Amino acid sequence: MPVKGCGGLMLRASSRGKTFYLKVRPPGERHPVAIKLGVYGSGDRALTLKQAKAKAEQWKEDIRGGIDPRNKTRNAQQSKYIDIVQEFLERGKTTKGELWKPKTAKDYRTALLSPKLKKIHMLPVATITEDQIQDVINLLESEGKYTASRRYLSYLKTFFAWCRKKKQGYIPSNQALPTEGVELENASDNARERYLSPEEIKVFWQATMQLPYPWQHYYKLALLTGQRMGNVATIKRSDVENNIWIQKENKANRLNLIPLNNLAQAVLTDCPEYCDNYLTSTGDSPIQQSSKAKKKLDDQIKIIAEQNNLKGIFEESWVNHDLRRTITTSLRKIGINRSTCSAILNHAEQGVTAKNYDQYDLLDEKTQAMQAWNNYLNELIHGKSQKIINLALHR
Repeated sequence: MPVKGCGGLMLRASSRGKTFYLKVRPPGERHPVAIKLGVYGSGDRALTLKQAKAKAEQWKEDIRGGIDPRNKTRNAQQSKYIDIVQEFLERGKTTKGELWKPKTAKDYRTALLSPKLKKIHMLPVATITEDQIQDVINLLESEGKYTASRRYLSYLKTFFAWCRKKKQGYIPSNQALPTEGVELENASDNARERYLSPEEIKVFWQATMQLPYPWQHYYKLALLTGQRMGNVATIKRSDVENNIWIQKENKANRLNLIPLNNLAQAVLTDCPEYCDNYLTSTGDSPIQQSSKAKKKLDDQIKIIAEQNNLKGIFEESWVNHDLRRTITTSLRKIGINRSTCSAILNHAEQGVTAKNYDQYDLLDEKTQAMQAWNNYLNELIHGKSQKIINLALHR
């Protein structure tokens, strides 16, 4: 059945649904042929009437220019993974069309260009299989990198879904994505429950003392503030006013005010003033998160535990993010309510009232909570309950 308003466009109905075709004479053909445009409907794999007309007009323009749109589609589907990833990264936009934040762009680049994906780098994206992606996820999990496996899969899902969009056409619209059946075999391990016990906190603090600047200060601030490691690494002097860390950029994309207790203030005061960044190894830029620093800290923890014949200390592995769970759990144990803990972590409360009407920043409550955390740690680590203004940090 011809579609009005677009010459050559037809809609054919069958028991399996309706399909758009364009009757044209492509380059090299002696007679007009009907070329399938796509299935009628809504969603990522279908065409609306408006979209079908636009695609038909584009194809007719290609043909007038001597281009066979069928070859154009076939060529797109032969595009190599590594080349399409570069295009995707250069585009650098969310599904809403907003530009990625620098950290988001870096995380996508790290995952999609990972050496662990090297086997698929030169393959056409349309030929990559579920088994190949599952092998990568299984490898990450076999190394104990459960968080990384979850993130890699998430980034790959977004990338391949983008490849299948009609505008890109790198994967046929009726083809399943290679990530659709991939599973996290140890998905339960991603929802971690690990936090440091009081005894482990004390050993952790002692171990940080053996690290040089900036890593000693980095790990102490992470424990003292409960903030994400990436934010701790980039804390600036210009972000601190009246002993409040004004965190403008973070994962939640929300302003977060972090009261700095006496211990945190002492750590910052002890940082050499090379530049605006408190933590720097170059003198002019913030530090980058380092697995080597974590290993050195773990080595010091092991030495302290062995020298003091401590049993049950750090027998279970821990990751940096567990420090956020540690401060939350500890604050709850000393009587701080969950809403205040959530505000410190910059977690969003659920519900219409919390999201749209309640604009109270809980700064007073957070200040009291952080001072209570200061007193708890001071007594735990030093056996003192009074406030400390100047803390000697040994390197």
